[in-house]
Amino acid sequence: AALACVQLFFGLFPVFGKLAFEAFAPQAVAAWRIAAGAVVLGGVAWLLHGRALLPRLRLVPLLALTSCLGITINMVMYLEGLHRTSATTATLLMGLIPVFTFVVAILAGQEVFQLRRASGVVVALVGATALRWAEAEGQFTIDWVGLLLLMGNALSYSIYFVLTRPLAKAHPPLVVIAWMFLFALPFAPWLAARVEVLPQAS
Repeated sequence: AALACVQLFFGLFPVFGKLAFEAFAPQAVAAWRIAAGAVVLGGVAWLLHGRALLPRLRLVPLLALTSCLGITINMVMYLEGLHRTSATTATLLMGLIPVFTFVVAILAGQEVFQLRRASGVVVALVGATALRWAEAEGQFTIDWVGLLLLMGNALSYSIYFVLTRPLAKAHPPLVVIAWMFLFALPFAPWLAARVEVLPQAS
């Protein structure tokens, strides 16, 4: 049920993201998401887990790295890519996340190559290349910069998935995700300084 909700929210985000771009630049959306996530998730994690919110010192570098990959880089690339493409394109390219995760997990020794899983990877890649076929048939025009940004987002998120496994075993999930946003918080002012963070009056 939790994973089904995740997929629902993933599917809705591109639509609401496009609506947000009517008032905010992509970097401003990223700044607000990081700031709000750090405050809300950090506060809830502290209320529910108390001292358990403090991470183990040996895991702090890994927390910082995964935060950079899974929050800052991932979020900025995704929002910039979404801004340049359609909501449908962005959603379809999210199908590359399990493809990249499968490859990265094999390279990291967390997964074993299996033909059935590899077949799933091929199916996902065929689905992604359908975008190229649609462009060739003149159904819509693809912004290749946006496409590459979305693919970079998928790769960054995949590496993040693999690296967070030891973190998820050492701390409650809410504590892990709270620290992801807390470590990303210093980037919020930098993103906000580059664009207008308040909606423009119509």
